[in-house]
Amino acid sequence: MKNVKTLLVILDGFGDLPCKTLKGKTPLEAAKCENLNYFSRKGIVGCALPAGSIPPESDVGVLAVLGFDYKKFHLGRGVLETWGLGYKFKNGQLALRTNFACEKNERVIYRNPGKDFTTIEAKKLEKEINTKVKLSVPFFFKATVDYRGVVVFSGLNYSKEVTNTHPGYVKKNKGGISRAVGAEGKKIISAKPLDATIEAKNSARIINEFVEKTNAVLEKSSINKKRIKQGKMPANCLLLRDAETRLRKPPNYLKDWAILADMPLEKGIGKLLEMKRVPIKHAFLDKRDYAYRANKAIQALKKNNKVYVHLKTPDLPSHDGLVKEKVRVLKEIDLLFFSVLKKKIDLKTTRLLVTGDHCTPVEKKAHSADSVPYLLAGPSFAASNKDFTETNARKVRPIKSSALMSLLK
Repeated sequence: MKNVKTLLVILDGFGDLPCKTLKGKTPLEAAKCENLNYFSRKGIVGCALPAGSIPPESDVGVLAVLGFDYKKFHLGRGVLETWGLGYKFKNGQLALRTNFACEKNERVIYRNPGKDFTTIEAKKLEKEINTKVKLSVPFFFKATVDYRGVVVFSGLNYSKEVTNTHPGYVKKNKGGISRAVGAEGKKIISAKPLDATIEAKNSARIINEFVEKTNAVLEKSSINKKRIKQGKMPANCLLLRDAETRLRKPPNYLKDWAILADMPLEKGIGKLLEMKRVPIKHAFLDKRDYAYRANKAIQALKKNNKVYVHLKTPDLPSHDGLVKEKVRVLKEIDLLFFSVLKKKIDLKTTRLLVTGDHCTPVEKKAHSADSVPYLLAGPSFAASNKDFTETNARKVRPIKSSALMSLLK
């Protein structure tokens, strides 16, 4: 459709299931989001499946919303996040996503070292790892945001066909993707080759060597000793997942899109698809961000016909099992982000798509394969007069998330 703008907003992990503590309502339904309901009543409401029956990771979910089926195009998350950092990854290297976590007796106590673990602490641990860990091959480790990070290995012939050491994301089959299953209480596992090639064996051996030596450094770190003394969880292990050795070209690019995102994964996806990046001055990952980002999105729409905005925050309380916190986050996004869009977007000339990359049911503390609600408002979309809730969305037969883009044409 000519002369029509498009704004895509992905709310990370916002989809959910009925909660006992909310008397059968989902967090979205309990939040009573007036501004989102304004848009949904003027448009259509439905639901979409990012990866069929598989609980997907965010890379699969985001790429699905952007029109890519993981069965036809998939990259290991490690290389996407590495590239999103600006690291000059070379094909043949081995890149993996990492998480600082807390373990006891080789079992995950918590998937990260707690909400009080800071990027500043992660950066100090990064320095210790890069200076004290000695491997038989060169490596690069980088802490990114809070407990997240990446590692890249060089010096050998590698393969992506290895299992994860992160027990919350299970990769069992050659050529397959990781399934999100939740990590707490599960035994930390060693990387294993998924085929008999020397490259896969090299990858598993180096990953396990890195994990063993890194965890020994973390156990002795003064950062962690201080955290324990303060009654906090130590960041005493590193969990790895989603290996990749090659950056591959996607079937098509989204050069006509601009992207407003700050997490390494989404930045990497935007770079891969040749989207124009909208610069962001800060990233608080809380209510201080919302109005700022909404206004940045409006400004970006003046210069670009298509803009994608990613909001990470709904996923955070979901993984922590904080039901009331997720309700609060959704209320704040509605009040501070979507209220700005309501005032400044003309639905006669702008199409709005709001959805999620995956469901993260807050009472499960992990991603699920459940359908994700979406709303579409703007020219050519008839008014449904329905609130934006999972109940209303799931009354409609689900479509593939990768089909959402075709609805915008």
